Amino acid sequence: GSTISFGSAVTFYSGTTSSSSCVYDTSNSKVVVAYHRGTGYADVGTVSGTSISFGTAVQYTANNPSAISTVFDSSANKVIITYSDNSSSGAGTSVVGTVSGTTMSFGSAAVWNSGDSGYQNSAYDASADRTLICYRDDGDSQIGKGIVAQVSGTSLTYGSETNIGTTNTFPIGMAYDPDGTQVLVAYGSGNDSFKGKFRRATVSGLTVSFSEEFEYLSGTDGGYIACVYNTTDDKGVIIFRNDSSSGYMQSVAITLGSTNLTSTNFLGISDAAISSAASGNITMKGGIASTGLSSLTPGSDYYVQDDGTITTVSSSVKAGKALSATAINLEYQS
Repeated sequence: GSTISFGSAVTFYSGTTSSSSCVYDTSNSKVVVAYHRGTGYADVGTVSGTSISFGTAVQYTANNPSAISTVFDSSANKVIITYSDNSSSGAGTSVVGTVSGTTMSFGSAAVWNSGDSGYQNSAYDASADRTLICYRDDGDSQIGKGIVAQVSGTSLTYGSETNIGTTNTFPIGMAYDPDGTQVLVAYGSGNDSFKGKFRRATVSGLTVSFSEEFEYLSGTDGGYIACVYNTTDDKGVIIFRNDSSSGYMQSVAITLGSTNLTSTNFLGISDAAISSAASGNITMKGGIASTGLSSLTPGSDYYVQDDGTITTVSSSVKAGKALSATAINLEYQS
């Protein structure tokens, strides 16, 4: 119902730990806990009833990791541990782990951003069979970015980074939505008084595009965000600390929604708002739309967002290039 009971706590390391993360390996029915204890270690846990036991800890990096996150790639049956490498200027790094019994082994760590990559998180997108890593790029005005990783054996291949927006993002929570085949990305917006915001991320191959931004908290996020997805109710849940409400931990359930927008079914831009079943004029791809538009940045590329607006935020559907503040060249794209 609405209550929960617990078994006895079990110690997996008797010293001081920090920046821990855990994930369930569905292939081996094991829990993997990754954590910092001076360097990076991982323990494999076996659940039996209300008890858990651990194997011998295995080191996944001899460096100093922080902001650790973990995902399980159910296609490759691998665990991916992502972290900031504080022994290398905070470089964003990931490593692939393989569980065997009560122990595990690791491939070579692979850097996806050589600069200071703070407050990252990750989520495995089962529909795309890729892992999405989102992070704050402290070497680039603390802009939030996303990058896609693909597992091959015990190695990782990365795509190109994509800006989540133009804002300082801190922290970042993520959860995969299997109903909409998308990833919920929630964060505090540093450029807007750290209000709670979220976007939908869509992964295709080694690229990611982000939806328009939505607000879930008008107050100040206190630096803690976690996300989960409820497949029964088709809702994403964001858990956060609300510093505008005495620092209380709060949560909100949201409907992510979806879109059928593709580069193929984007036809053009209307001259004005058109009601359902009414007629109107559409400037088709290949033409120049110059009616009903304003505040465009000349020379900038514009993209169609899931809600039908056009902005400079990159998406999978490019509208065209602004010729002036009120006109856009709808470059034809097949």
